[in-house]
Amino acid sequence: MVVEPAAPLPCTATEGLALPAGWSPQVPLPPGMVVFRTERRIEDQLIAYSRVPGDFHDVVQFFDRQLPPAGFKLRNAEVDPFDAEGDFLGTSVRGRFSVGLAADCDGQANLTMLVLPATAPAPTASALPSATS
Repeated sequence: MVVEPAAPLPCTATEGLALPAGWSPQVPLPPGMVVFRTERRIEDQLIAYSRVPGDFHDVVQFFDRQLPPAGFKLRNAEVDPFDAEGDFLGTSVRGRFSVGLAADCDGQANLTMLVLPATAPAPTASALPSATS
């Protein structure tokens, strides 16, 4: 596993790390997403830890609206009072997202995303750390 950490990200940050090499440009990303840590795991699993402006419900709505037009099916979506997660599947890439409150930054949400080739085994909930942890 290759991990690229960043220094602690201030709530006002508007720039962060680049997405890991190999990240599919097909996957829609919420506006204002600032990546603060990345990982490359086995079987081409790429993970981006980020912060996005807005409530976590805004991020869920973004994926609900933007994934289908980009060619993805949203599956296994679950929304709880303080977090949400879901899977998405396209023709060449699949993934999973977890979004939760950014307790340390008012008006922002933590977003963790995992992407991998569609031919790889489906990611499980345990493959992706919770956005609230």
